[in-house]
Amino acid sequence: LFNSQLNKSRCYSSESGSSGEIRALLAKLLKDPKNIDLNDQIYYVLGEIEQKEEREDKAIEQVNKSLRANTNNSTQKGLSYLAIAEIYFKAREYRLAASYYDSTIASLPKDYTDYKRIENTQQSLAELVRRYNTIARYDSLLRMSNLTKEQLDKKLEEIIAREEEEQKKKKAAEEAEMAKQDALAFSGGSNTMSTTNQGSSGNGQWY
Repeated sequence: LFNSQLNKSRCYSSESGSSGEIRALLAKLLKDPKNIDLNDQIYYVLGEIEQKEEREDKAIEQVNKSLRANTNNSTQKGLSYLAIAEIYFKAREYRLAASYYDSTIASLPKDYTDYKRIENTQQSLAELVRRYNTIARYDSLLRMSNLTKEQLDKKLEEIIAREEEEQKKKKAAEEAEMAKQDALAFSGGSNTMSTTNQGSSGNGQWY
């Protein structure tokens, strides 16, 4: 039933009318506790709908929810990364696209149908970004060579501050992911302990 409802949602096109009914169906699926391990697929389909309606920012938002909801479905995780990569690629945001293509390749199984094509795109984009970064670095150094000492010191302070801010964001994201994994582990451990307690409370052996 779940798959048939999800496939029905995937068949939506912007030409067929309002997506209100499909969105309501997907919202209902999200609220069902039985689907908690499938929420990543539901959010992914919501992202597809946003793309079909040409709301790329909303599409990225929904697909990011898919990534956060993902537990152990590496193929779905790879497809979510790919969806965001393609949005950024289409918008010519090549650096962002390259990063998401890297994550796509790291997540998708190598026997995935389109893996080779995706890998070729990822490698080509990585080379493009490498060259772009080289040109940008030389341009930046050339501009900096024309600065006064005071201007150069100020510029270096800005670069250091930006690097520190990026490191803080990266650390915060890593800590959030670790907290999520710890919460999942604790939840599983609590269930196990609860079962153990129930099985041995009669004779007090748990203590």
